[in-house]
Amino acid sequence: MRIVILFVALGAVCLAAQPPSPPAGQGQQPPTFTTGNRTVAVYTTVKEIGGRLVPDLDRDVFELSDNGKKQELTLFANDVQPITVVILLDRSGSMKQKFTVVERAAEAFVGAMGAADKARIGSFSQRVQIDPIDFTSTHDELLKVLRNDLQEEGPTPPCNAINKGIYALMMVRVRRGILVFTDGVDSPMNCISNN
Repeated sequence: MRIVILFVALGAVCLAAQPPSPPAGQGQQPPTFTTGNRTVAVYTTVKEIGGRLVPDLDRDVFELSDNGKKQELTLFANDVQPITVVILLDRSGSMKQKFTVVERAAEAFVGAMGAADKARIGSFSQRVQIDPIDFTSTHDELLKVLRNDLQEEGPTPPCNAINKGIYALMMVRVRRGILVFTDGVDSPMNCISNN
């Protein structure tokens, strides 16, 4: 049996709106459009061929292109950025033999979290449950959830859990992501779009 670990990085979505048409009978004026620049965060990890991280690179060694067009770097930082993450553990019947392995992997992730990193831990089976109520940096609180608050096996599909994880991260404004421990076995007919 294979276990799939998904890391979903969540970014901003930009929506464009067309100005409303003037009411019938009024003179047609050309529409007015406003433009502006938005800063888009681009997070980068650089590794040597052997896999060792290269953390201390300066701004002048980076070049950013968008569809072949060079873009200006307006802000640059090479320090470690904290992340806020929802860790989701699949508790479906197909994962039962791997519960212990997945719990240990999630514990290892929590143990590797930096002091400014925050997380919540979810399990999905009969329902999707994410604890604690607020994101926390306290490793002991997260480990307590992993050791005491995970559900027994049940049928909830991963898509519902990911939906709820995204909803939990909606108000987070720093780097954010969802880490899912699952075998990927899903039942699309059971997916629901509500939270």
